[in-house]
Amino acid sequence: AESEISHHLVNAVVSENKTFENHTYAYAWEAERKTSTPPSPGGSGGVSTYAITVEDSENGEVESSRTRAARGDTVTLTVTPDEGYELDTLTVTDSKGEELELTNKGGGKYTFEMPSGKVTVEAEFVQEEAAELPFTDVPENAWYYDAVAYAYENGWMNGTTSTTFAPGSTTSRAMIVTILHRIEGLPSIQESSAFLDVPLDAWYADAVDWAAEHGIVEGYSDTAFGPNDPITREQMAAILYRYAQYKGYDVSAKADLNKFTDADEISNYALEALQWANAEGLINGKGDGVLDPRGQASRAEAAAILMRFNEDMAN
Repeated sequence: AESEISHHLVNAVVSENKTFENHTYAYAWEAERKTSTPPSPGGSGGVSTYAITVEDSENGEVESSRTRAARGDTVTLTVTPDEGYELDTLTVTDSKGEELELTNKGGGKYTFEMPSGKVTVEAEFVQEEAAELPFTDVPENAWYYDAVAYAYENGWMNGTTSTTFAPGSTTSRAMIVTILHRIEGLPSIQESSAFLDVPLDAWYADAVDWAAEHGIVEGYSDTAFGPNDPITREQMAAILYRYAQYKGYDVSAKADLNKFTDADEISNYALEALQWANAEGLINGKGDGVLDPRGQASRAEAAAILMRFNEDMAN
């Protein structure tokens, strides 16, 4: 037994009767245990490193600058929310469940000092709160509130004044084309259109020229576009239909419009476009079996149709 114990002792003291002092044995055994413990995986030169676990998150992700780190090392976390979301909470807990202090370095980066043990990183993301609309004529409980907010926040539609949106007012043909031009990032044009009622210096000139160049709009004739005319629901369907084709979207969906009592009022040029728009839920009936194809599209309706198009077709 003595030789077996002696094998594990470092500088052990032995009494005359060949027994080991308990305190000396304990000290020697501990000394050997410490000096013989191998470094943790990932460590070098005997320096222990500890695991950094980043839990999966919904609606965003967190990346750590390291997967393991030694005590005292600075670890950087990079937080990237998905579009439309923002960071709600970010926590780093040690092996005892205690939360570590984080330093916000800006730009979605946070740092912490590694403790002597493994850590776990967890993040929660929430939807961004929409900025409060400045329009006093768009109540929060209105059916079109979200659509107006969507169009306004994306820079598609502005107010008629700094505090009014005029949701019930009509939308001009030029305005709809301008919105599509903005969605496309204001692409340049190769040549001006032949529309005589579209002045070269008009605020909508580039948009109309771009749309005409790509077959997205057609005029009343080769030389007349009617930029200031209120757009009708079937005209809007036709423009969006051609725009979807220009973008390469699937436009094969077709709805049976005979379910509407005023289906016979649909213009021939707009029939296929309205069948598609109704099938995709972009332009719906107004109740009581009425589609109102030649009715004028209000600014609120235009915002709602464009939001549905961008959310359902473009994504």
